Amino acid sequence: MSRKIFPLIFLLLLSLIYSKTITTTDLASAISQASAGDIIQIKSGIYKNVPYRLKSGSQGSPITIKAAPGATVTFTGTASSCIFDVYSVSYVNIEGPFELKNALCGAKIMNANYVNISGLTVHDVQQQGIVVSGHNNHIFNNEVYNCVMENKATAKSKDGGWSQCVAVWGVSYGVFSTNIIFEKNKIHEGYGEGLDFLECENCKAIGNEITNGFSMNIYVDASKNIEIDSNILRVNTDTYNTKWGRACGIGMAPESGKLNIDNILITNNIIIGTRMGIYFFTMANGGGYNNVKILHNTLWNVFTTPVWFRPPTTGASNCEMKNNFFYVDGIIDFNPKSAWSLGHNYYYNINGVPGIYSDSSSMAAKSLDISTIFDQVSGCNDYWNQNLDVKCLRPSRNPGLFKLYHSGEIPKTKVAKDFSGTQRSTSTPSIGAYENASAEIPDEPPVTDAYDVKFKINYCTSYQVIKIVGSHCNWSVSSCPTMNHEGNCVWSTTIPAATSKTFIYKFLVATGNTANRWENDPNRQFNGASLASLANRASSGKYETCSYTKSGKVITLECSWR
Repeated sequence: MSRKIFPLIFLLLLSLIYSKTITTTDLASAISQASAGDIIQIKSGIYKNVPYRLKSGSQGSPITIKAAPGATVTFTGTASSCIFDVYSVSYVNIEGPFELKNALCGAKIMNANYVNISGLTVHDVQQQGIVVSGHNNHIFNNEVYNCVMENKATAKSKDGGWSQCVAVWGVSYGVFSTNIIFEKNKIHEGYGEGLDFLECENCKAIGNEITNGFSMNIYVDASKNIEIDSNILRVNTDTYNTKWGRACGIGMAPESGKLNIDNILITNNIIIGTRMGIYFFTMANGGGYNNVKILHNTLWNVFTTPVWFRPPTTGASNCEMKNNFFYVDGIIDFNPKSAWSLGHNYYYNINGVPGIYSDSSSMAAKSLDISTIFDQVSGCNDYWNQNLDVKCLRPSRNPGLFKLYHSGEIPKTKVAKDFSGTQRSTSTPSIGAYENASAEIPDEPPVTDAYDVKFKINYCTSYQVIKIVGSHCNWSVSSCPTMNHEGNCVWSTTIPAATSKTFIYKFLVATGNTANRWENDPNRQFNGASLASLANRASSGKYETCSYTKSGKVITLECSWR
């Protein structure tokens, strides 16, 4: 055996010896004792010893904080303290399930890297429910409500200056946070913006449900390379109105100095009952917008203007609005109009569509039967209800003149999937957030679709192994699956019933359980239900950046190292 192997084995043995699970009622003490790779499990109880400070794990060996099996864990704070108040940590997982309440804020995680936050229910906080800054952080499967309560008493008299329910901030002024993902969170009933991107680059809001935000359900401030995809943005009450009325669905502004809004991709969102749909404005500081893409969105029962871009101070360019469906009363207004390429936008019951916004591929109508537009199914009787189930907005396959189903165009910026994760047509995609009618999309994947997934990757290495490491195994190198070498540099491992799971992951070159080389960022994303739905329609094809084939009850997903 090579002498070089002995230090690696020694480090592996140390990791196995010293990684531990701490089950406790004293979180502060457990954190002080924890080392990289440790898991802290909190017993049932109501905890008031806040704020809690965390410390770092290491790559492949995060420190994980979660509830003990079957435990009910509640943290309560004070009006002057956050419950988790954390600065400059890396490789930490806060998994819950935890209830955080009655505090200045829930989780404030600043200048942090590779932090995953999930399983939190945060409510009745004076400021933010969750706010982060830093790099490569993932905030998913949380619920935040009754947030920014400090703004409640004076909300309707203010012009601005309130906080946000959930947010990412820049690391410092002009230093952007990067690679922050907000996914499948529920944010509702708050007196601040629902979700705010403030000086963020390469950041995403995917699959969130945001209801009754204040001023904006999603707000993009002085940020770039932002993806806003497949979110439900709804207002169904006037309780949280500003002095101007209900919240907008998506707002954008270069509020933080003269930092342009740049490269914003807005796709597959469903916006219901808001004051305005998608809105850009400038502040006294100035600024402009570039490369804004508004594609395949459905705006339903929006009260005033569906899309309004006010004049920028420093100009605008290279923007695209295509394949959107609008049911609204107001008109669309872009400034400058020359910055925009339009096509296949359908306007229903809109009070006038100026010719500049309507091209030969678009259509407008003021009076149409809903049944000719949507594929109505059980429970879709009241389309004017602002609590309408979004599944009622799937396009009809047998429409009249006004046709959404497979009637769009391929925009310059291609949108591969729809709101439900269904692959879009590569020739004539549907208009709006949904690609297919209800008959083509089962409401729930049948139990028989619980496929095993065999992950494969081609990578040549000697004296090492390949592992698939991610949130499905707490990013722990020792706990995550080691792939089998099939020969000819091909590695594989099978995860049973993987189509019932959703997780993020990377492939890793390791010696034993010691990490040697990670794939490049960003993390890969795996949505099992989406893959199963795709495989049920076609036995082979593309999924994310990988290729898949289905045989029996196994789907093989073959990826390339990056």
